[in-house]
Amino acid sequence: MLLAVINENGHSGLVTILKGTELAQQIRAGVKSSIDALVATGRTAPTVAVVMAAETPEALVYVESVERSFSRVGICSRRVSVPDGATDADLQELIRDLAEDTEVHGILVPTPLRPGLTLLAAQDALPPAKDVEGISSANVGRLALGRPLAIPATPLGGMELLRHYGVELSGKQATVVGRSSVVGWPMATLLTQANATVTVCHSRTPNLAEHTRRADIVVAAAGRPAMITAAMVRPGAVVVDFGVNVTEQGMCGDVDYNSVSAVASAITPVPGGTGPVTAAVLVRNVYEAATRVLNMGAQSK
Repeated sequence: MLLAVINENGHSGLVTILKGTELAQQIRAGVKSSIDALVATGRTAPTVAVVMAAETPEALVYVESVERSFSRVGICSRRVSVPDGATDADLQELIRDLAEDTEVHGILVPTPLRPGLTLLAAQDALPPAKDVEGISSANVGRLALGRPLAIPATPLGGMELLRHYGVELSGKQATVVGRSSVVGWPMATLLTQANATVTVCHSRTPNLAEHTRRADIVVAAAGRPAMITAAMVRPGAVVVDFGVNVTEQGMCGDVDYNSVSAVASAITPVPGGTGPVTAAVLVRNVYEAATRVLNMGAQSK
């Protein structure tokens, strides 16, 4: 989608709006066809357990979004509550119980976790075969080696969106703002593996704008509303916004969309950009986890 804009200097231009709806529909259609074929053979429809250990509005928005995507393609989902006051040991015990449950083919742990629980505890307990978000300790290590069983859906969706729109990555300068283990770090790793030269910035980075202005591709994944402004983006850059911030004015990203779209050559909107693709890629990850688990079960008989 092309949109005509006028930049701050009064020059008109075109910006490509990187909408994710069409790509998400394509991915879901492929997964639904595969699940229908799986069920037609008499095998069980994929089932994913959603471990409810996060209470932020953004996490609830995410869970509701992915549950809708699961339903559309025939994936069963069930929420598993983590009691108030639970410890890391309690969380790990719950995840290990789900790992042993033959009726569960995938496990999803939305983040950020509530105070008192640590992501590392969940990552250590998650079995790689049932890890649908690619965040288990084993899969994080495998991603670093270029051989993951699953890749986190958010950064993978961002990469697929860039490829869908024909954005060249090889040889480009990319700046990723945010270093979380579920978005920023894996996105930087995927961009590096696609032969981009990557700078990772974070809350302690001085002179952030100096790094973002050098980039051909700016990725915002810091969880701070509208922190990336037009003055921080080089004219003609591609901007990918993973931010999902619920404010009094509604949902917004980490990028000041109105100002940045006046200087960027391409930009993802919020909502409607990376979000739909993230949900669709997660659906595909669940199907792939189900086939792994079902095949393992068949081989053990």
